[in-house]
Amino acid sequence: MTLQAMLQLPAFATLEFQASGQLEGIYSADQAVIGGEQVFSLAYGDLSAEQDRHHQLLGLPVPVQDDPRYDAVVASEYSVQHLSAEQWANDKDALSRSAEDWELLLQIELADWMQQSAEGTVYFLIRQDDLRDRDFDRVIAVYQQT
Repeated sequence: MTLQAMLQLPAFATLEFQASGQLEGIYSADQAVIGGEQVFSLAYGDLSAEQDRHHQLLGLPVPVQDDPRYDAVVASEYSVQHLSAEQWANDKDALSRSAEDWELLLQIELADWMQQSAEGTVYFLIRQDDLRDRDFDRVIAVYQQT
């Protein structure tokens, strides 16, 4: 395994993709096309590495489900693994603001790391302040699978 620098478009489920609403609107409209080619969304998926998940050190997460930074907020601030749909809806803005304070340290695709029958991705996340201070005591691991 070797490190290589790369540029990537934000994956569909990330905070950055949904930030302005414009990109999400174009993507969703293209996905809604019935009976025709979904040119934009297919090309975007190919270019954003959604189809080719891999190990990653730093950068934007490539989520299997929702952005794992939301899971880090829920685990650290609510001390639970999941929020109810009602609580999520009520606290969505605060959750989004808090999620912006988290950074991806490492993303590991289990099938590549362990064995082909393994499934899912593990994300190691840290608050920006803790990363700046090199304090790794509160790193959160989030596991996602399809």
